[in-house]
Amino acid sequence: MAAKALTKAQIVTKLSENTGLSKREINDVLTAQSELAYKQAKVGYTIPGIGKLVVVNRKARKGRNPATGEPIDIPAKRVLKFRSRKRRKTRCNRTRNVRHNIVVRPARPSMPGRSFVLPEAGARNLTRPARPDRLSNR
Repeated sequence: MAAKALTKAQIVTKLSENTGLSKREINDVLTAQSELAYKQAKVGYTIPGIGKLVVVNRKARKGRNPATGEPIDIPAKRVLKFRSRKRRKTRCNRTRNVRHNIVVRPARPSMPGRSFVLPEAGARNLTRPARPDRLSNR
């Protein structure tokens, strides 16, 4: 069963336990940070060690109404996007094969669509072929 994301109340409780600050103080800090982030998002707002909020311009494009299949025009717009720090992306993209004690990492940019295996310390040297659904369509 996959772990669920923490709610704001759970985050406040955990931070309160770890820092010794009251839940009200932690809640005030989180509220102030989110307000500041959305006010500063137009010029970019960085959360140190986590990522940054940036405004992205999306071009106008053609779309399709999924219910009727009728073509529609989607106007250009500006959207707020969160860009995760590269180190965090790499850590989230790793998967662990518990049975063989190996770590499977995504392919390097020079090898699109393929995965490779790096054994951890003390692990048997095993390789696993790339999953067919991850291979690029050529």
